[in-house]
Amino acid sequence: MYFTSHGNTNAAVIYILFSILNWQFNIAYFVFSWLMGMAPDLDVLLEIRRHYAKDIYHHHEYITHKPLFWYVLILVGSGVNLYFHFFRWEYILIAFIGVPSHFLMDGIGEAPGEGVEWLWPFTNKKFGPWLIARDKSGQPIDPMKWYQYYFRNPYFITWEVIGLIAVAWISSRVF
Repeated sequence: MYFTSHGNTNAAVIYILFSILNWQFNIAYFVFSWLMGMAPDLDVLLEIRRHYAKDIYHHHEYITHKPLFWYVLILVGSGVNLYFHFFRWEYILIAFIGVPSHFLMDGIGEAPGEGVEWLWPFTNKKFGPWLIARDKSGQPIDPMKWYQYYFRNPYFITWEVIGLIAVAWISSRVF
């Protein structure tokens, strides 16, 4: 899944949740939910810097793509917030939903090497239905060809467009 799709999807999910709970959804929650949906992809910046955009396809190997890292970070943040009251609890909820939603989407993604190391640090095994995209002959697909396929495939483009429309609609109601 393209990294902005994670942010779009999470912003839509958080908006729906806040609407169900009759909580006010403001611009700060919108931006934070969008960022938390994309947060595990911060490692893409490291890959671009390190490899000058030649090999951004293996960014799932960094610690920011390990669910346990985020659960510990959110738990520590919750504990600190419990004592110091730095921010509203809605932000903890957004992080707690946003980051795992990213991993759930990565787990069902079709990109080469996608999948999630749910049991890290005990094992590096990745879980997901399509761990390596393959062509009709069974050979692994080159990552660049996969992205070309992704952006030409009506299913994925539809998902991207729906995400953008949802975010635009939410933005019109929030701003």
